[in-house]
Amino acid sequence: MIEFADPSKQLKFSFGIERYEYPDITSGFDANWLMINIKVNFQDKEFCATDPALLTCEAQDIFNWFQSISNDRIPRRTHLGFLEQLFHFELLGRSPDCIQYAIHLDDSFKPDFAIGESGEDFIMIFDHTEDCLRGIARQLKKEIGYFPMRGDSNC
Repeated sequence: MIEFADPSKQLKFSFGIERYEYPDITSGFDANWLMINIKVNFQDKEFCATDPALLTCEAQDIFNWFQSISNDRIPRRTHLGFLEQLFHFELLGRSPDCIQYAIHLDDSFKPDFAIGESGEDFIMIFDHTEDCLRGIARQLKKEIGYFPMRGDSNC
């Protein structure tokens, strides 16, 4: 599981790839759906969910996104969304010593509790150093390495 944490807010978001949604299908579009497990801890509250939320190529996009921002490059897209709209990332800005980004959760990934005053949206904002983001990118690379793109799908 890849962890995103802000101890000052008592906030932690974790996500990991559990398995292929269809482990017996080895080619075509459906062969590349991934079951994603998330966990949100906020103060004394906890929320967990698992859903087919990403394609293998989208998992690679997350790695590329974090790789870019951890190396002081602006990614092609500052807003990174996916076919299934259960979560997305948004680059908010940077200061000399940290990068601020948000993780938005929706539908079956949206906890039944709120953080701050984000209204109906569930948005977690993190401030991390480039070093911390490089660590997240390394974890992502390792995680997606277990689930390569299968077949000839144009993901």
